[in-house]
Amino acid sequence: MDIYFAAAISGGRSLQKEYKKIIEHLKTYGKVLTEHIGSESLTEKGEKNIRSEDIFKRDILWLRKSDVFVCELTVPSFGVGWEVCYAFLLGLPMLGLYMGKKRRISAMVSVPLGKNLFNYSSIEEAYSHIDRFFNRISFKN
Repeated sequence: MDIYFAAAISGGRSLQKEYKKIIEHLKTYGKVLTEHIGSESLTEKGEKNIRSEDIFKRDILWLRKSDVFVCELTVPSFGVGWEVCYAFLLGLPMLGLYMGKKRRISAMVSVPLGKNLFNYSSIEEAYSHIDRFFNRISFKN
């Protein structure tokens, strides 16, 4: 199964360690096409030695190739919001995660995610949401 994981890059990298842990957990379910998002070397300045146009084309191809879309929404990101809407239009099964019960997620992001948008207070709780999501969609593999 090909998994597209989206999380903030230009919006801020304060949760990079959490992204990496989530990616490692997602890898128990399939190939994470966007594994680089968890990399310590990826900064708010984005990827080095690759043009913005090439990143856009690559990410569109990855989204189209994906079987599932998972996103971490705690750090606001225009890019992640765009990816959520594109994944929705592609009809991908989608899971959204964020930390903090008081955080308000934009309607343009929360509505497409619907009942698959969850907050979490620990990485273990995030894993639990991921596991339940993949158990529900496993019949599609």
